[in-house]
Amino acid sequence: MKKIFLNILFIFLIFMLISCSSSKYTHRNFFELIDDGVEKYQLHRPAEIKDGAKYPVLIYLHALGEHEYTLAYPFYYYFLTARILMDDFISKVNTDPDYYESYVVLSIEENWGPEPESVLRIIERLINEEAADPDRIYIVGVSMGGFAASDFIFNYPDIPACAVLICGNNYYADKAPDILDIPVRLYHSGDDDRVSVDISRTFYNGIIELGGEKTEYFEFTGYRHSAWDYAYRTDLLDWIYLQNKTN
Repeated sequence: MKKIFLNILFIFLIFMLISCSSSKYTHRNFFELIDDGVEKYQLHRPAEIKDGAKYPVLIYLHALGEHEYTLAYPFYYYFLTARILMDDFISKVNTDPDYYESYVVLSIEENWGPEPESVLRIIERLINEEAADPDRIYIVGVSMGGFAASDFIFNYPDIPACAVLICGNNYYADKAPDILDIPVRLYHSGDDDRVSVDISRTFYNGIIELGGEKTEYFEFTGYRHSAWDYAYRTDLLDWIYLQNKTN
């Protein structure tokens, strides 16, 4: 009986070892902190850069309560508003790295989100010094980060392959014709008590009035200011990785 138990235990340990070794990334080893004195952010690089290969860039701009001077910052590696999205993303990278492996940037900002020029410098660095694909730059912004992400696409409309703006955005009517070719998804809960849903309605209606066909708006209720909890449980990540400026 003891021998049977030991055999079962041995098989179990081997199974656990194989299971753990097959998962290349976990929350703890996915990012490294980058601080070059100008920009400060967390970066994931593809573990193995194949010769001649180019990799997408997923940029995540966080909400106001997640910068390094808040109590939330010690838990930043659990991703806070990005947790559900990153859980899904890490799982996809572990199981299908050829398709999903990417550069991933999580900003760390004290104030009202990174300036467009700061985001651009990071992107240019990844394109010029690493193996980032300029045709697959994806930007996601939540709340404060949504305002920052919208500022970026209005200032640099030729850069992003797509943009996702969740419960936060700025709409610049004079620049709107420049972003009509960018696939954009807007998400907002109608009962949001921090950022009015009207801003997303204004953004979407403005684009539609100009004849834009690449902007989608998803409005729902029951999530208040946590619209990301809804957005990340949809096909959002799969949609993002279908986008390519060469298509």
